[in-house]
This record gives sequence, C-alpha cells and structure tokens, in this order.
Amino acid sequence: MIDKKVIYDRYHLYAYISPFKDIDYEYVELFMDTNTLINVEQFIYNPIQLAEKNKLVWLSTMELLLDTVNKDTIYGFALQEACWDTNIGNLNLVQYENFENALSLLYDLNKEEIIQHAYSNGIKGRKNIERKKPQLLDTYSNNIQSNPLIGLSYASLLKLAELAKKKKKGNEIELCNEYLEFVAEELKSVQAIEFNMAMDLFLGDEDSRREIEKILKYRKANILHSVWNATWDIFFLRNLQLSYVHDLYETKRSKLLTADKGIIELSKYCNLRVGIKDKELGKSILEFNNDGIKPEFINYVNKIEKEVYFSSVDRMQEYESHKDNYQRIMKIIKRLEQSVLSS
Repeated sequence: MIDKKVIYDRYHLYAYISPFKDIDYEYVELFMDTNTLINVEQFIYNPIQLAEKNKLVWLSTMELLLDTVNKDTIYGFALQEACWDTNIGNLNLVQYENFENALSLLYDLNKEEIIQHAYSNGIKGRKNIERKKPQLLDTYSNNIQSNPLIGLSYASLLKLAELAKKKKKGNEIELCNEYLEFVAEELKSVQAIEFNMAMDLFLGDEDSRREIEKILKYRKANILHSVWNATWDIFFLRNLQLSYVHDLYETKRSKLLTADKGIIELSKYCNLRVGIKDKELGKSILEFNNDGIKPEFINYVNKIEKEVYFSSVDRMQEYESHKDNYQRIMKIIKRLEQSVLSS
C-alpha cells in the first residue's frame, strides 16, 4: 500500500500532511507551519534576495502561493510560534506586525501579480527586530499560558526526557512502564504521538531511537527549549487531527503544510483511526506505529497498546472530572522541569 500521509511538492521542499496514511484527498483548508510562514514573509518583502540566497525555496514558495490562491490558508498558530519570545514570555510585537503586513499584501494578490512580485524588489516597510537568542530558562510555565493546549504534550515530553537520561541496556521495559504509569495515572491523558515516541526511544531499533533523540536533544544544556520546540511541532500535527474530527460531518478537508523535517518525521506517529465528536473539542484516537520496534519487544508493545486503546474513554472521563486541570498540569510541569534540569 502506498503511503499517502506525506506528499511533497515537485521540488521535495514542502510536504502536504494528512491525518491518514492510506487516504489522499483534495484539501480545502491548509494549516501553515512556522517555517512556511517565514519563507512566505521573506518572499513578500524581498523575493530577489530570497532567490539569491536559496533559489529552491524561492521557486517552491512562489508555486505554493500560486497553488493556494483559492484555498483557505491558516497562519494563526505559525504566527504565534514565530513571534513568541520565550525570554519575555510574550509576543514580539514588531515581528508580529511585519508578518501581518506581509500576509495582508499576499491576500490581495492574484496569480499574475504573484509572478510579477516574485521578480521584483518586494515591498518596503519591514521594521528592524530586536530579539535576543533564547536564554537558558528554568521554566516555560509563563509561556504555556499563551497556549494552554500544549500543556499535556509538554508534560509528556518532559517525562520522556527525564526517563531518557536513565536509559541503559536491560531497563527498557521498566522505563516504559514508568512512562505509562505517569501518563495514565498521574497525567490522566495518554498523548498518542508522545506515547509512540516513548516506545521508539526505549524499545525501538537504532534508527528509531536516534530519530527521537534528535527531536528531544535531551543531552543538550538547553533541554527545556528543545522539548518546547518539539511540543510545538506536535501541536501542529494534533491541530490537524482535531480539525478533521471537528469536521466529521462537513465537507471541508484540512492538510498541514510544512518544510520542517522534524514535523515530517513525527507525522508517522499521527495516523488518525477514530474521531469522536465530544462537546466543543472532539477527541482523536490514533493508530500505533510499531514499524521500528525491536522484535523481542513486539508482544509487550501490543499488550500495552490494547490496554491504552480500550481504556481511552474511561481516561477521558476521569480527566474531565477534575475541576482545574490547568493548575494540576502546571504543578506537574514545574516538578518535571526541575527534575530534568537537575539530572
């Protein structure tokens, strides 16, 4: 069966990601990731400079904009991530204004004007941005307030980073059990993408393990920042899943557009199996990806996957029974941040 989850443009730069691995469809709505937004902004302000710097990005971005003239392109969360300054826990307003001005112009261009613009000197008005490199923070709690939806994912990845530092030959099952107990019993939410990552990190073959280590970068000094970035990558994929669940009985179809290799790699853990329309939010249940699991661990993985799958509804209800999940999750996050930094 041909994998239809990730379909590249003809330059193999931008990837169109769907929630399914075996179904392709014509999208109506396209979620843009942060890297795409940055390329689009450069194309609008100074296309000639972009062409001189990277002709492939210039050409691929031009064709992307031509292909999406009549599509609903959504940049909202990409704008937030691109302009969010973790050092101050707030948006860089000058940078946000630059992006907004570029997108405002873009929405007014037709296909002929996009081609003309691609060979022009662009537009003026881009303001200088004062922004320092990310500092080594000891907590990202202030940053989470801007997007509480990423709290569960950030906590799950922090626990994964904490356990990754304890990994040694022979304790793989022990670490998996500890991770599962944490997400199921304490967090009260098993995040499917993060759960798949845990299986690959602890029980996967060398290639699978290496991919997760590249994403988490748990050996780096700025480990919290690495986990934060991975959390945002996963958020884009989860937003894609939930957009489809919201739309179970509608005609709109969504895809995610990205040039980020990390997001593309993570998308293999994002195969939508069941969508449950629940109140305003909706729930998505994903397939497990066992392609990289070592043969000696397959039976163990199959067993816990069944347990996680068949307990999902009870776990949702238990999670929703808590009066203040946000404060509860924030306490867990702060504890895990201290643990990760001190280990």
